[in-house]
Amino acid sequence: MDNQHYVPRLLLKHFVFGSTKLFVFDKRTERPFPKAIKKVACGFGFDECEVGGEPFSIDPLLKKIENRASPIIDSLVAMRSLRVLSGPDKEMLALFATVQMLRTDGRRKELKGLIDSVRDAVERAGIDPSKVRGFEFLDMEQTRVAAITSLPELARDLLPEFLNKSFILYSTTEEHPFYISDNPVVRFNLKQDPLRSTLGLRTRGIQIYLPISSTLCLGFLCPSINLPLRVRILGRPLSLSPANVEHFNSLQVLNAEQFVYSQREDFALVRTMFSQIPEARRGPRWS
Repeated sequence: MDNQHYVPRLLLKHFVFGSTKLFVFDKRTERPFPKAIKKVACGFGFDECEVGGEPFSIDPLLKKIENRASPIIDSLVAMRSLRVLSGPDKEMLALFATVQMLRTDGRRKELKGLIDSVRDAVERAGIDPSKVRGFEFLDMEQTRVAAITSLPELARDLLPEFLNKSFILYSTTEEHPFYISDNPVVRFNLKQDPLRSTLGLRTRGIQIYLPISSTLCLGFLCPSINLPLRVRILGRPLSLSPANVEHFNSLQVLNAEQFVYSQREDFALVRTMFSQIPEARRGPRWS
């Protein structure tokens, strides 16, 4: 059984100090420490399960996507411009981001949280969960298997929602680096609704972010959002102020299941957020 990464090293290598390590902040113990990228965001047999008594693995598919995406991301980081991307390159980046959103431990736990919240609501209504038709109340292992087996089809279904967004690069300085986390594809929307979520991939105003290095973040923005001409036409990065970077990093903290990663041992933002938002200590949940 192999040690399989749910945040691939092709991303993590762009956040290292020295050559192979990055700083990790554990949200549960609230302590930082350095660690080699080969030992973070991974688990033995993470992408493997049994279906009908037979072994099933999405690892070969993920490796194929990673092998194609890696040189594209390397080129983007080196050249710092979207102009280096061809049409097929953009399609691969969109696929990579779609799959990255679906493949993490945080996503599996969020799915289990949704299932549990529905069960709790059903039980509070005085209904036997076993008699609810059309909804499976899965345990943790069943949820893991469902997440693994459904990923290829779900990625195909969601890929168009990434492809129809406006691609944008954001940049920062080494003094104010981007965080990345164990659940790094994050969503944000300035538009709020008192009754429903505005974080759906098809929601007007949705913004999707994936950090690709300590100084670059790739964005997929709703086409309704106006972008500066130099960004739309020339593909240049949009430089962020330290306050803007803090906002981007706060999204990583909120979305992280357990670990936040950085090139620098500076996690003051995480501690501040914990004092102001106690729920930030855990991963995203539906309840």
